[in-house]
Amino acid sequence: MTRPALRLAALVALAFTSAAAGCTTAADCSFGGACVDGACACRPTWTGVNCSQLALLPAATGVAFHPPNTSSWGGSVVASASGVYWMALAEMLGHCGLSSWESNSGIRLASAAAAQGPYAPGPLLLPAFAHNPTLHRTRNGSLVIAHIGEGVPYKPFIDTCTNGTTGGGPTGASAAAPPPLRLGVKGAPLPAPNFLFLESGEPGDGSPWIAINSSGGAWAENNPALYLASDDGSALLVYKTGCACPGGCFCREFGVATAPSWQGPYTDGGLINVFGEDAYIWRDAPSDGAAFHMLFQGGSYAPQYPQYVGHWHTAFSADGLTWTVAADSEAFNATISLVDGGALSLERRERHQLLFDPATGAPTALFNGVNLAGARNDSTFTAVQPIATAAPR
Repeated sequence: MTRPALRLAALVALAFTSAAAGCTTAADCSFGGACVDGACACRPTWTGVNCSQLALLPAATGVAFHPPNTSSWGGSVVASASGVYWMALAEMLGHCGLSSWESNSGIRLASAAAAQGPYAPGPLLLPAFAHNPTLHRTRNGSLVIAHIGEGVPYKPFIDTCTNGTTGGGPTGASAAAPPPLRLGVKGAPLPAPNFLFLESGEPGDGSPWIAINSSGGAWAENNPALYLASDDGSALLVYKTGCACPGGCFCREFGVATAPSWQGPYTDGGLINVFGEDAYIWRDAPSDGAAFHMLFQGGSYAPQYPQYVGHWHTAFSADGLTWTVAADSEAFNATISLVDGGALSLERRERHQLLFDPATGAPTALFNGVNLAGARNDSTFTAVQPIATAAPR
């Protein structure tokens, strides 16, 4: 979760799109547009020479969820037929800050009357430890949240916070870390992520959420990024794991898995030569080519593996199994522009999630866990910024 320094001179010429080379196919345009007379014509969602940057618009306030004295770290949103927007988010309980996440993070439900919020706190779905929630609607209308943690303590809960930042707290032994899963072995069975499942109804009507814990334990499939197909209900999962680093360097790489449904069984598709954290994946509508896209951050963090320009990245894929990184441009930046002409300057902008137009399938808003520049590092909230959807760019 640490922002690395930019390494412009260390770019690796593997799996990246070149802004100077022009285009010949839609893949040269990151599947974000069409190649027309050697130049990329981007769809409304995308901008940049290679259609690899989100076309973000000014936000009303930029703040989606930020109750007083409370830190959160990103939220995942779906709309209901009644017009209510529901968010599943990671909240640092006990009024602590983000640095307490392994001790105090729980999964809360929130709601709003408008996509940009503000979102009001709702019920706590899982106490600490639970983190990384991503909310999805299945093809039959049910709701499912993929996450890590099982709602049982991993590290001792800190109960001395008051203002949304982390002070001191109780000390003691943490729960034993599980043995690492065998990940990245193509064709091997893979445990499903941890899930919360709402079989029927909407979150606000009192229907119970069912916890379905992974056979892989609390940390099964770290940073689970899930795509659920609307036609046959099949699932595509991108997960984070370590790299094969001689000498045990710190490095993070993504792998992919598939399943006939969100519940599994999952089959490991192997590592995908994309390096970083906080993946989020989605698929274009068939009318837009049905390609896959990924948002993520960071990189390999290891000089012997690929480096990418900046900190926030996109990748694209025709089939969801083989991915290419748009390594020479950033997906967005550390500023959220506002409709009143102001801006939110951010130190950290992570945990990427998108809201989609139910009619077109196009992304309409980007949600992140953020920290304001100059604020205490673990004082965080969930931000939102709309995405262009109306006019070609």
